[in-house]
Amino acid sequence: MKYHKIENGFDENGKFSYQDEYIPITNAQKNFKKEVSRIDKRFVYDLGKIKKFSSSFHNYSKTIKLDAVTALALKNAIKSHGQAGIKVIKETKKQVESELENNWRETFQVARQIGSELSEVEILQILHEASADKEALDTKPVKKLSKKVESIEDIQRKISDYDKALSKSIRKRISDDQELAQRFGIS
Repeated sequence: MKYHKIENGFDENGKFSYQDEYIPITNAQKNFKKEVSRIDKRFVYDLGKIKKFSSSFHNYSKTIKLDAVTALALKNAIKSHGQAGIKVIKETKKQVESELENNWRETFQVARQIGSELSEVEILQILHEASADKEALDTKPVKKLSKKVESIEDIQRKISDYDKALSKSIRKRISDDQELAQRFGIS
C-alpha cells in the first residue's frame, strides 16, 4: 500500500477509513461462496484425474474420449455454479420477503402507538394516504420481487434441459470405452 501511496485510505483493520457502514454478508452469500469453492475444488480434482489418466497413452480415439470426459467435468461445474446461484437468489428472496413483512408490522405497531386515540380503520387509512400501508410496504414489493425471480425458473428449466441433452451425448461417447467409463464412474 505504501508503494502506491494509499495507506492513508485504510484504518488499522484494513477497512476504508472513509467507510461509514458495514455491508453485511448474508448466510446465503456465505453458503454460496463455500459451495462455489467446493465445486471448483471438485472440478480441479476431476481435471487432475483426467490429466493423469491421459499421460498413460497416446491413442487418438482415447484423446477424443478424454475430451468428452473433460467436457462432462466442465458441464457439471457450470451446472453446479448455476444451481448454487439460483439457490442463493431464492434464499435471498425469502429473506427479503420476511424483512418486508416485518417492516410492515413494525410500521403498523408504531402507527398504533402514535395514534392511540384513532381506530384501527383510521390508522390504516392514514397509512394508506402516506403510502405506508401493507400494500406499499409489503405486498407490492413482494410481487415485484417474485416477478423478477420468475425468470429464474425458466433459466433453471433451460439449464436442466441443456444438462440432460449434453450429458446424454457425452456419456454415449464415453461409454463406448468401458475402461474409461469405469475409471470416471460413468455407466
